[in-house]
Amino acid sequence: TLPDAKAALKSLTVPQDRYSYIDDAQTFNAFFDEGTTLGFGLGYLVRADAVWLRLVQPRSPAAAAGMRRGDRIVSIDGTAVQALIAEDRLDAAFGPIEAGYSASFVIERAGQLQTLRVVKQTYPIDSVLAARMLPGGQRPTGYINLYTFNNPARVAWFTALARLIAEGAQDLVVDLRENSGGLLTLANEIASSLAPVDSPGKLFIRSEYNLGHAD
Repeated sequence: TLPDAKAALKSLTVPQDRYSYIDDAQTFNAFFDEGTTLGFGLGYLVRADAVWLRLVQPRSPAAAAGMRRGDRIVSIDGTAVQALIAEDRLDAAFGPIEAGYSASFVIERAGQLQTLRVVKQTYPIDSVLAARMLPGGQRPTGYINLYTFNNPARVAWFTALARLIAEGAQDLVVDLRENSGGLLTLANEIASSLAPVDSPGKLFIRSEYNLGHAD
């Protein structure tokens, strides 16, 4: 069962490992093939005893409820975030990955407090969160914020890249700060689309297996 699988994974990893996880096949395929996921649709950043929204997916329940990147979370379901952090309950306060689960957030924006109730639902992921020209600089520079390497990101990436090239971009900043990784095939395509003209035939990536998986 999934709880047993999670327990097995935990026993195989060190406490410092924040990246390994396990999903059922339906959840995995929905994210990487269909570009959908279940949740609130937000990411947060903890600084000392404060919690800030660092990401709100544009078509997520969090966005529909009125949350914005840069909001400060004051409390979750009536409990101050300072207490949640001190008691190591912050992650748990966001609840299970379950459709219909709701939580009440008090957020602070520009000195004003707001109470927002958000319900977890399945929503479509925006693979490219932003694509625009950056002002200033000696050369015209484009900017793309790429959220994930999933199959829907392929069309979103090349559409954004073509538009910026058409607008005169000669350099490009690719923002991967919120990107959790994904398909190596797509990473290969994206890297190739950014490669200089003398790159054909040059090595981009090589997979190597340890002796336990040499076959």
